[in-house]
Amino acid sequence: GAGIYMEQGSVDQDVAIQEGMGEDLQGGGVSISWQTKANSIGAFQIQSGIGFVSASDQDRYAVATVDSNDNQGYRTSSVGGTNWFMEAGYDKQFESNYGAFVNLGYSSYGLNRSISACSDCPTEAVDLSDANYLHLGGSVKVTPISNIRIGYQHYFSGDIINNLKIQWLIP
Repeated sequence: GAGIYMEQGSVDQDVAIQEGMGEDLQGGGVSISWQTKANSIGAFQIQSGIGFVSASDQDRYAVATVDSNDNQGYRTSSVGGTNWFMEAGYDKQFESNYGAFVNLGYSSYGLNRSISACSDCPTEAVDLSDANYLHLGGSVKVTPISNIRIGYQHYFSGDIINNLKIQWLIP
């Protein structure tokens, strides 16, 4: 299957201060999934995805710029980058339109502080460690071939504390 998702996460406060970023991460992306036929405990599923994330820049810097028309100005930095995840677990359908899922997962973030569309501007790495998590949630069938999943991710390791994710999925 395939899907799209949006997420809102929280970064550990000490890490956010050290990295000069806000404690909130926002993101979205695409995912692919595979699952077995359901049995008495549910359907085993594997899901992977990649997306873009951003956070507020607490250590913002400005750079003098000149555009292609020789207009001078200043541009400021922002924090953003990519993340990817992989998770596996069980999805159990209750009745025909509702379900619940529990997955164990792993995510990785690659963030930078940079100035967009500026080839000669400085870039700084923002270091967030990879993380393992538990993803719990529910689903509602919205069309005969798709559903909406809403889930909470609790992180066991790394610099992320938790994450809320909403996903439109065609299993």
